[in-house]
Amino acid sequence: MQAMRSPADTMPIMPYTRAMNDAASQVSVERRAKKHVKAPVHRWFAVCSPGTEAIVRAELATLGLEPAAVDIHGGVEFPGRLDDGMRANLHLRTAARILLRVASFRARAVEDVFRETVAQPWEAFLPQGCRLQIASTIHGSRLNSRSLLESTIREAVCRRFADQGLAVPLPESAVAADTTRNTKTDAAALTAAGAQAIQARLDSDHIELSLDSSGELLHRRGWRREAVAAPIRENLAAAILLAAGFAPGMNLVDAMCGSGTFAIEAAHIATGTPPGISATPPRTFAFMEWPAFSRPAWDHLCKLAGPVPTDSEIVARDIDPAVLQAASTNADLAGATTLIIFEPADFFDSAPPCPSGLLVLNPPYGLRLDATRDAAALYRRIATTISSRWAGWRYAVVMPDQSLARTWPLQTDSSLRFLHGGLKALALIGKGPA
Repeated sequence: MQAMRSPADTMPIMPYTRAMNDAASQVSVERRAKKHVKAPVHRWFAVCSPGTEAIVRAELATLGLEPAAVDIHGGVEFPGRLDDGMRANLHLRTAARILLRVASFRARAVEDVFRETVAQPWEAFLPQGCRLQIASTIHGSRLNSRSLLESTIREAVCRRFADQGLAVPLPESAVAADTTRNTKTDAAALTAAGAQAIQARLDSDHIELSLDSSGELLHRRGWRREAVAAPIRENLAAAILLAAGFAPGMNLVDAMCGSGTFAIEAAHIATGTPPGISATPPRTFAFMEWPAFSRPAWDHLCKLAGPVPTDSEIVARDIDPAVLQAASTNADLAGATTLIIFEPADFFDSAPPCPSGLLVLNPPYGLRLDATRDAAALYRRIATTISSRWAGWRYAVVMPDQSLARTWPLQTDSSLRFLHGGLKALALIGKGPA
């Protein structure tokens, strides 16, 4: 006679076992995230446009974060915990992205890269099944193939997840499928599509692996929906304002406002509004998908941030009504409409709206004014207007090249050199004759 079986004998075992294993894996990941990401003091790197490093250093110091003493071209290192990296993403106006240093080791062959990379606790940093993008640079190293380096790193990260019984990152083709509307395939385009990005720098057989905590470039605040020709990036506009000494309580006139970038950035500086929450809805960051991310901790950081009242008078002017409308739309999305006065005006024929302040000019270089067919003549005319109408005002004037700066007739206090759209540009900073 066949033995009687209880209902428990006929219950499926695998789903229950799998659920237990999944729960155990989740607990294990949470513990590792706490151990390897939340608890330690990390090395962070604030990437910025070359020439703006000193301004980023000053911003970090203002946040209570101590920048490293060593100068690095195109960025500033600083130590901090996970919350400090989140604060940097939230508050830094002049950085382009914030990288978290994960590993640093010697690598003369792909075997070295694989061995060291697979040993890293990537499951504590990256979400399971994430879309992963690898970007690399190589200088003076025995291993000189970027494609081989990147594929080796990807294979090692996937092996790490698989060995832990976790969902491995998706192949790069899955990322590309989500970016069909964007012809760019660089790191910025892929992280904008929601991918997590590992950046590898191999220099003289020494490799540094960094995880991008920002996602989209930080200058993409989320409020610039209306753009005019050749707009200046938001982080560069902020860098020029800070280099020129703009601070809460100062007045500002953006006399050729374009998209309104200078005026909006000035409004946020005046009110202490962090760039990371300056739009509605606020932009997102790559670290928000990390296993170590805490929504309550992030909400607390945002709650502690501005805005505060200001008595700065900020005026945005342009000769083109359509441009003014675009700037006004952006200001509305940035929550700055009530802080900025928009006026149709020709810079060469209009007077200052108040006794003193900072005058900012980003001329269109031939894009909107007939006079810009002769750039030298345009800048001479600007200088003459500043001398005759803006006496005593500080000024910051953006120029496309050094040759124009050499012919600038007004006295300058300083200059800020930076890359704009891959081209060298600068801003001359000074004060109009009294």
